[in-house]
Amino acid sequence: MGAALAFVVARYIAANWIAGHAGPRVLRIIDGVANEGWRFVAFTRLVPIFPYAPLNYFFGVSRIPFRHFILATVICMAPSSIAYSWLGHIGMEAASGRGDWVKFALLGLAALALIIFLPRVIKYFRK
Repeated sequence: MGAALAFVVARYIAANWIAGHAGPRVLRIIDGVANEGWRFVAFTRLVPIFPYAPLNYFFGVSRIPFRHFILATVICMAPSSIAYSWLGHIGMEAASGRGDWVKFALLGLAALALIIFLPRVIKYFRK
């Protein structure tokens, strides 16, 4: 919901102001996002090093359709959300001293490693 709200605010309230103050380099990036569409959103969501909040506004300023943005966001943020929730569960189990938290920790780390290497795997299979 927060991503959608930031996108809408950027698209309908701040787009003209941002476009007027953006330099040529930012405008080239915005055009690149428009050309790549949902693939650019998917990449930034699958690689968890990009901060989501500024990206939501950035995508709102670009010409990517809202439908493509929201679908790519929901689908591609799911793996990292699951991995982070799982790691939080493992932390709770370890802190409370109950359960087989070592097994869960290894599964959580495997899921996190999958998220980190997923873009490379996708690129490999696309070739």
